[in-house]
Amino acid sequence: MNFEDISRITLLYNSFKSNDISVSEIGFGLWTLSTPGWAQAKSTNSVSLLREAFDLGINLFDVADSYGKGYGEDLIHESLGTVRKEIVLSTKAGIDFYSPDLEGSEIRKKNFDPDYISFACEQSLRRLNTDYIDIFQLHYPELTDVEMDGAFEAMQRLKEDGKILCWGAALDDTSRSGEIAEILTDDRVVEVIHLPYNLIEREPLKSLEDRLHRCETTVLARRPHCYGMLDGSFEMDSIEPNLFENEVISVPKKVSGAIELARKVIQLCREFEIDPRKAATQFVLENSAVASVLPNIKDSHSLREFVEDLGSQNSRSELPNDLVLSLDEFQFS
Repeated sequence: MNFEDISRITLLYNSFKSNDISVSEIGFGLWTLSTPGWAQAKSTNSVSLLREAFDLGINLFDVADSYGKGYGEDLIHESLGTVRKEIVLSTKAGIDFYSPDLEGSEIRKKNFDPDYISFACEQSLRRLNTDYIDIFQLHYPELTDVEMDGAFEAMQRLKEDGKILCWGAALDDTSRSGEIAEILTDDRVVEVIHLPYNLIEREPLKSLEDRLHRCETTVLARRPHCYGMLDGSFEMDSIEPNLFENEVISVPKKVSGAIELARKVIQLCREFEIDPRKAATQFVLENSAVASVLPNIKDSHSLREFVEDLGSQNSRSELPNDLVLSLDEFQFS
Protein backbone atom coordinates (compact mmCIF):
# COMPACT_ATOMS: atom_id res chain seq x y z
CA MET A 1 0.00 0.00 0.00
CA ASN A 2 1.22 3.48 -0.86
CA PHE A 3 1.07 5.84 2.11
CA GLU A 4 2.60 8.85 0.37
CA ASP A 5 -0.53 10.98 0.78
CA ILE A 6 -1.41 9.93 4.32
CA SER A 7 -0.19 13.24 5.73
CA ARG A 8 -3.06 14.90 3.88
CA ILE A 9 -5.65 12.88 5.77
CA THR A 10 -7.42 14.73 8.54
CA LEU A 11 -8.95 12.50 11.18
CA LEU A 12 -12.35 13.43 12.50
CA TYR A 13 -12.93 14.09 16.20
CA ASN A 14 -16.04 13.28 18.21
CA SER A 15 -17.15 14.98 21.41
CA PHE A 16 -18.33 13.19 24.52
CA LYS A 17 -21.98 13.74 25.38
CA SER A 18 -21.42 14.74 28.99
CA ASN A 19 -18.44 17.10 28.72
CA ASP A 20 -16.14 18.87 26.28
CA ILE A 21 -13.69 15.98 25.79
CA SER A 22 -13.07 15.45 22.07
CA VAL A 23 -11.38 12.29 20.81
CA SER A 24 -10.02 11.16 17.46
CA GLU A 25 -12.24 8.59 15.80
CA ILE A 26 -9.31 6.18 15.97
CA GLY A 27 -7.74 5.68 19.38
CA PHE A 28 -4.57 3.82 20.31
CA GLY A 29 -5.02 0.93 22.75
CA LEU A 30 -1.71 0.20 24.43
CA TRP A 31 -2.47 -3.46 25.14
CA THR A 32 -0.63 -4.22 21.89
CA LEU A 33 2.56 -2.63 23.22
CA SER A 34 2.56 -3.38 26.92
CA THR A 35 0.87 -6.69 27.72
CA PRO A 36 2.18 -10.28 27.56
CA GLY A 37 1.18 -12.08 24.40
CA TRP A 38 0.85 -8.80 22.49
CA ALA A 39 3.94 -6.77 23.24
CA GLN A 40 6.74 -7.71 20.90
CA ALA A 41 8.22 -4.36 19.94
CA LYS A 42 11.25 -2.99 21.75
CA SER A 43 10.64 0.06 23.91
CA THR A 44 12.31 2.42 21.44
CA ASN A 45 10.01 1.19 18.66
CA SER A 46 6.98 1.62 20.91
CA VAL A 47 7.93 5.19 21.71
CA SER A 48 8.35 6.09 18.05
CA LEU A 49 5.07 4.36 17.16
CA LEU A 50 3.10 6.33 19.76
CA ARG A 51 4.69 9.57 18.58
CA GLU A 52 3.85 8.69 14.99
CA ALA A 53 0.23 8.07 15.99
CA PHE A 54 0.08 11.52 17.59
CA ASP A 55 1.64 13.12 14.51
CA LEU A 56 -1.06 11.48 12.36
CA GLY A 57 -3.80 13.08 14.47
CA ILE A 58 -4.63 10.41 17.06
CA ASN A 59 -5.22 12.05 20.43
CA LEU A 60 -6.89 9.23 22.41
CA PHE A 61 -4.48 6.84 24.12
CA ASP A 62 -6.13 4.04 26.09
CA VAL A 63 -4.24 2.03 28.69
CA ALA A 64 -4.78 0.34 32.05
CA ASP A 65 -2.63 0.32 35.15
CA SER A 66 -2.40 -3.47 34.84
CA TYR A 67 -0.97 -3.41 31.30
CA GLY A 68 2.53 -4.63 31.96
CA LYS A 69 1.94 -3.84 35.66
CA GLY A 70 2.32 -0.13 35.08
CA TYR A 71 4.57 -0.31 32.02
CA GLY A 72 1.86 0.92 29.64
CA GLU A 73 1.37 4.11 31.65
CA ASP A 74 5.12 4.64 31.93
CA LEU A 75 5.33 4.24 28.16
CA ILE A 76 2.73 6.94 27.54
CA HIS A 77 4.64 9.40 29.70
CA GLU A 78 7.93 8.56 28.02
CA SER A 79 6.45 8.93 24.55
CA LEU A 80 3.93 11.74 24.90
CA GLY A 81 4.70 13.57 28.13
CA THR A 82 5.73 16.71 26.24
CA VAL A 83 2.29 16.94 24.56
CA ARG A 84 0.21 16.03 27.62
CA LYS A 85 -2.24 18.91 27.15
CA GLU A 86 -2.90 17.86 23.55
CA ILE A 87 -3.90 14.26 24.22
CA VAL A 88 -6.74 12.46 25.98
CA LEU A 89 -5.50 9.93 28.53
CA SER A 90 -7.75 6.98 29.28
CA THR A 91 -6.75 4.46 31.92
CA LYS A 92 -8.38 1.87 34.13
CA ALA A 93 -8.18 0.43 37.63
CA GLY A 94 -9.57 -2.60 39.38
CA ILE A 95 -7.17 -5.42 38.53
CA ASP A 96 -5.00 -5.52 41.63
CA PHE A 97 -1.35 -6.28 40.89
CA TYR A 98 -0.04 -4.44 43.96
CA SER A 99 -0.83 -7.04 46.64
CA PRO A 100 2.35 -8.65 48.03
CA ASP A 101 0.76 -12.11 47.82
CA LEU A 102 0.49 -11.68 44.03
CA GLU A 103 4.19 -10.94 43.53
CA GLY A 104 5.42 -12.80 40.46
CA SER A 105 1.95 -14.13 39.72
CA GLU A 106 -0.16 -13.66 36.60
CA ILE A 107 -3.38 -14.05 38.60
CA ARG A 108 -5.82 -11.23 37.85
CA LYS A 109 -7.38 -10.38 41.20
CA LYS A 110 -10.08 -7.73 40.98
CA ASN A 111 -10.43 -5.05 43.63
CA PHE A 112 -13.07 -2.31 43.50
CA ASP A 113 -12.84 -1.26 47.13
CA PRO A 114 -13.14 2.56 47.33
CA ASP A 115 -9.78 2.94 49.07
CA TYR A 116 -8.12 0.77 46.44
CA ILE A 117 -9.64 2.76 43.57
CA SER A 118 -8.32 5.99 45.10
CA PHE A 119 -4.91 4.42 45.67
CA ALA A 120 -4.75 3.06 42.12
CA CYS A 121 -5.66 6.47 40.70
CA GLU A 122 -2.81 8.10 42.62
CA GLN A 123 -0.37 5.50 41.29
CA SER A 124 -1.56 6.08 37.72
CA LEU A 125 -1.19 9.85 38.13
CA ARG A 126 2.37 9.29 39.32
CA ARG A 127 3.34 6.98 36.45
CA LEU A 128 1.70 9.21 33.86
CA ASN A 129 3.35 12.23 35.52
CA THR A 130 0.17 14.25 35.27
CA ASP A 131 -2.15 15.98 37.71
CA TYR A 132 -5.33 14.72 36.06
CA ILE A 133 -6.63 11.77 34.01
CA ASP A 134 -9.16 12.53 31.28
CA ILE A 135 -11.01 9.20 31.37
CA PHE A 136 -10.81 6.86 34.37
CA GLN A 137 -12.57 3.49 34.17
CA LEU A 138 -13.35 0.52 36.33
CA HIS A 139 -11.56 -2.41 34.69
CA TYR A 140 -13.91 -5.35 34.03
CA PRO A 141 -16.32 -5.04 36.98
CA GLU A 142 -18.64 -7.93 37.72
CA LEU A 143 -22.39 -7.60 38.27
CA THR A 144 -21.93 -7.56 42.05
CA ASP A 145 -19.38 -4.76 41.72
CA VAL A 146 -21.70 -2.40 39.85
CA GLU A 147 -24.53 -3.14 42.28
CA MET A 148 -22.42 -1.72 45.14
CA ASP A 149 -22.09 2.04 45.66
CA GLY A 150 -18.52 2.24 46.98
CA ALA A 151 -16.49 2.28 43.76
CA PHE A 152 -18.79 4.83 42.12
CA GLU A 153 -18.66 7.12 45.13
CA ALA A 154 -14.87 6.91 44.99
CA MET A 155 -14.89 7.80 41.29
CA GLN A 156 -17.15 10.78 41.92
CA ARG A 157 -14.86 12.05 44.69
CA LEU A 158 -11.87 11.78 42.36
CA LYS A 159 -13.77 13.84 39.80
CA GLU A 160 -14.78 16.45 42.36
CA ASP A 161 -11.12 16.68 43.45
CA GLY A 162 -10.07 17.33 39.84
CA LYS A 163 -7.99 14.19 39.56
CA ILE A 164 -10.16 12.76 36.79
CA LEU A 165 -12.34 14.57 34.25
CA CYS A 166 -14.84 11.78 33.63
CA TRP A 167 -15.36 8.17 34.65
CA GLY A 168 -16.88 4.97 33.40
CA ALA A 169 -16.22 1.27 32.98
CA ALA A 170 -14.56 -1.16 30.59
CA LEU A 171 -16.66 -4.31 30.21
CA ASP A 172 -15.27 -7.83 29.98
CA ASP A 173 -16.61 -10.61 27.77
CA THR A 174 -19.05 -12.31 30.09
CA SER A 175 -22.59 -13.61 29.75
CA ARG A 176 -23.71 -10.84 32.10
CA SER A 177 -22.11 -7.91 30.27
CA GLY A 178 -25.53 -6.79 29.04
CA GLU A 179 -26.93 -6.65 32.57
CA ILE A 180 -23.86 -4.79 33.78
CA ALA A 181 -24.12 -2.28 30.96
CA GLU A 182 -27.82 -1.65 31.70
CA ILE A 183 -27.03 -0.84 35.34
CA LEU A 184 -24.16 1.42 34.30
CA THR A 185 -26.30 3.42 31.88
CA ASP A 186 -29.58 3.43 33.82
CA ASP A 187 -28.58 3.59 37.48
CA ARG A 188 -24.95 4.73 37.56
CA VAL A 189 -25.18 7.09 34.57
CA VAL A 190 -21.54 6.56 33.67
CA GLU A 191 -20.01 8.97 31.18
CA VAL A 192 -18.20 6.34 29.14
CA ILE A 193 -18.42 2.61 28.46
CA HIS A 194 -15.54 0.71 26.86
CA LEU A 195 -16.67 -2.52 25.18
CA PRO A 196 -16.14 -4.83 22.19
CA TYR A 197 -18.21 -4.05 19.10
CA ASN A 198 -17.83 -5.15 15.50
CA LEU A 199 -19.71 -6.58 12.53
CA ILE A 200 -19.83 -10.01 14.15
CA GLU A 201 -19.99 -9.20 17.88
CA ARG A 202 -22.75 -6.61 18.24
CA GLU A 203 -23.88 -7.29 21.78
CA PRO A 204 -24.19 -5.78 24.32
CA LEU A 205 -24.10 -2.49 22.41
CA LYS A 206 -26.97 -3.37 20.10
CA SER A 207 -29.29 -3.96 23.06
CA LEU A 208 -28.20 -0.67 24.63
CA GLU A 209 -28.82 1.57 21.63
CA ASP A 210 -32.16 2.96 22.81
CA ARG A 211 -30.72 3.72 26.24
CA LEU A 212 -27.62 5.34 24.77
CA HIS A 213 -29.74 7.67 22.66
CA ARG A 214 -31.46 8.88 25.83
CA CYS A 215 -28.49 9.14 28.20
CA GLU A 216 -25.16 10.94 28.39
CA THR A 217 -22.95 7.85 28.00
CA THR A 218 -20.32 7.73 25.27
CA VAL A 219 -18.90 4.46 23.87
CA LEU A 220 -15.29 3.56 23.16
CA ALA A 221 -15.34 0.46 20.93
CA ARG A 222 -12.50 -2.03 21.12
CA ARG A 223 -12.00 -5.06 18.89
CA PRO A 224 -13.57 -3.47 15.76
CA HIS A 225 -12.01 -6.22 13.62
CA CYS A 226 -12.96 -9.19 15.81
CA TYR A 227 -9.54 -10.38 16.99
CA GLY A 228 -7.94 -9.50 13.66
CA MET A 229 -10.24 -11.73 11.64
CA LEU A 230 -11.53 -8.74 9.67
CA ASP A 231 -8.38 -6.66 9.28
CA GLY A 232 -6.21 -8.99 7.23
CA SER A 233 -4.12 -10.27 10.13
CA PHE A 234 -4.94 -13.85 9.19
CA GLU A 235 -5.54 -15.85 6.04
CA MET A 236 -9.12 -16.74 6.80
CA ASP A 237 -9.20 -19.66 4.35
CA SER A 238 -6.64 -21.52 6.42
CA ILE A 239 -7.35 -20.24 9.93
CA GLU A 240 -7.96 -22.85 12.61
CA PRO A 241 -10.02 -22.31 15.79
CA ASN A 242 -7.08 -23.32 18.01
CA LEU A 243 -5.16 -20.26 16.79
CA PHE A 244 -7.00 -18.33 19.50
CA GLU A 245 -6.30 -20.80 22.30
CA ASN A 246 -3.72 -18.68 24.11
CA GLU A 247 -3.02 -18.92 27.83
CA VAL A 248 -2.00 -15.27 28.03
CA ILE A 249 -4.53 -13.50 25.83
CA SER A 250 -7.99 -14.23 27.17
CA VAL A 251 -10.23 -15.07 24.23
CA PRO A 252 -13.83 -16.26 24.70
CA LYS A 253 -14.59 -19.77 23.51
CA LYS A 254 -17.28 -18.30 21.25
CA VAL A 255 -14.58 -16.95 18.93
CA SER A 256 -14.05 -20.28 17.23
CA GLY A 257 -17.72 -20.15 16.27
CA ALA A 258 -17.26 -16.70 14.78
CA ILE A 259 -14.56 -17.79 12.34
CA GLU A 260 -17.02 -19.08 9.77
CA LEU A 261 -19.07 -15.91 10.11
CA ALA A 262 -15.92 -13.86 9.51
CA ARG A 263 -15.24 -15.79 6.32
CA LYS A 264 -18.76 -14.99 5.09
CA VAL A 265 -18.43 -11.31 6.00
CA ILE A 266 -15.16 -11.06 4.10
CA GLN A 267 -16.64 -12.74 1.05
CA LEU A 268 -19.67 -10.46 1.10
CA CYS A 269 -17.54 -7.32 1.37
CA ARG A 270 -15.48 -8.48 -1.61
CA GLU A 271 -18.65 -8.98 -3.63
CA PHE A 272 -19.42 -5.30 -3.01
CA GLU A 273 -15.77 -4.45 -3.82
CA ILE A 274 -15.17 -3.02 -0.36
CA ASP A 275 -12.13 -3.83 1.77
CA PRO A 276 -13.37 -5.87 4.78
CA ARG A 277 -11.03 -4.02 7.13
CA LYS A 278 -12.34 -0.65 6.01
CA ALA A 279 -15.95 -1.86 6.14
CA ALA A 280 -15.45 -3.16 9.68
CA THR A 281 -14.01 0.12 10.92
CA GLN A 282 -16.64 2.20 9.19
CA PHE A 283 -19.49 0.02 10.46
CA VAL A 284 -18.48 0.68 14.06
CA LEU A 285 -18.13 4.43 13.56
CA GLU A 286 -21.49 4.72 11.85
CA ASN A 287 -23.06 3.92 15.22
CA SER A 288 -23.73 7.38 16.68
CA ALA A 289 -23.05 6.19 20.23
CA VAL A 290 -19.41 5.37 19.36
CA ALA A 291 -16.90 8.21 19.72
CA SER A 292 -13.75 6.24 18.89
CA VAL A 293 -12.61 2.79 17.76
CA LEU A 294 -9.58 1.06 19.26
CA PRO A 295 -8.07 -1.30 16.68
CA ASN A 296 -5.06 -3.52 17.31
CA ILE A 297 -2.20 -1.23 16.28
CA LYS A 298 0.96 -3.32 16.33
CA ASP A 299 3.39 -1.40 14.12
CA SER A 300 3.69 1.58 11.79
CA HIS A 301 2.16 -0.30 8.88
CA SER A 302 -1.03 -1.27 10.73
CA LEU A 303 -1.28 2.24 12.20
CA ARG A 304 -1.14 3.84 8.76
CA GLU A 305 -3.58 1.33 7.30
CA PHE A 306 -6.21 2.18 9.89
CA VAL A 307 -5.72 5.92 9.43
CA GLU A 308 -5.75 5.61 5.64
CA ASP A 309 -8.94 3.53 5.76
CA LEU A 310 -10.94 6.40 7.19
CA GLY A 311 -9.58 9.19 5.05
CA SER A 312 -11.20 12.57 5.43
CA GLN A 313 -14.85 13.43 5.80
CA ASN A 314 -15.06 14.68 2.23
CA SER A 315 -13.79 11.42 0.74
CA ARG A 316 -15.82 9.05 2.91
CA SER A 317 -19.13 7.54 1.91
CA GLU A 318 -21.53 5.44 3.96
CA LEU A 319 -21.56 1.69 3.56
CA PRO A 320 -24.07 0.60 0.89
CA ASN A 321 -27.42 -0.15 2.51
CA ASP A 322 -27.67 -3.49 0.68
CA LEU A 323 -24.33 -4.50 2.17
CA VAL A 324 -25.39 -3.50 5.69
CA LEU A 325 -28.65 -5.44 5.39
CA SER A 326 -26.81 -8.50 4.14
CA LEU A 327 -24.23 -8.25 6.92
CA ASP A 328 -27.04 -8.27 9.49
CA GLU A 329 -27.44 -11.97 8.78
CA PHE A 330 -23.98 -12.77 10.06
CA GLN A 331 -23.86 -11.19 13.51
CA PHE A 332 -22.86 -13.45 16.37
CA SER A 333 -25.34 -13.72 19.22
